[in-house]
Amino acid sequence: MNLQTLMDATPSRNPTTGRQAFRQVLVSAVVGAAVEGRRELIWVDNDFTDWPLDDPSLLDAMSRWARQPLRRLLVVANGFQDVPKRHPRFTRWRTTYAHRIECRSAPEVSANDFPSLMLAGDL
Repeated sequence: MNLQTLMDATPSRNPTTGRQAFRQVLVSAVVGAAVEGRRELIWVDNDFTDWPLDDPSLLDAMSRWARQPLRRLLVVANGFQDVPKRHPRFTRWRTTYAHRIECRSAPEVSANDFPSLMLAGDL
C-alpha cells in the first residue's frame, strides 16, 4: 500500500493547535484527497472525541470523496462507544456510506499511545 500523509498536501505539515485549525486541515485534506483521486483514507485516534466529525463542511467533503469509485475509509480507535452521541451527523453519514467504511477497534493499545493521524493513499 502506497500511503502519503495528507498533511504533505497541505500548507502545514506541523501538528495543529486549536480546534479551528484542526478542522480546517481535516477538511482541506479530505477535499485534497477527492481532487487527487486518493482511494483510501485512514483515520486513527483514541476515540475521535476532538475530531470535528459533525462539521457540515467535513461531511460534505467526505460525501464528495466517497461518491467516487473504489473509495475506502479505515477508522481505527481504542473504542467507538461515544461516537454516536458525540457525532450524530457523522453517524447518519456513516449509514449512507457504510459500504465505504471499515472500523477497527484496538482496545489493547493504551489510550496514551494512540496518535491522531490521517493518511491518504491508493488501495
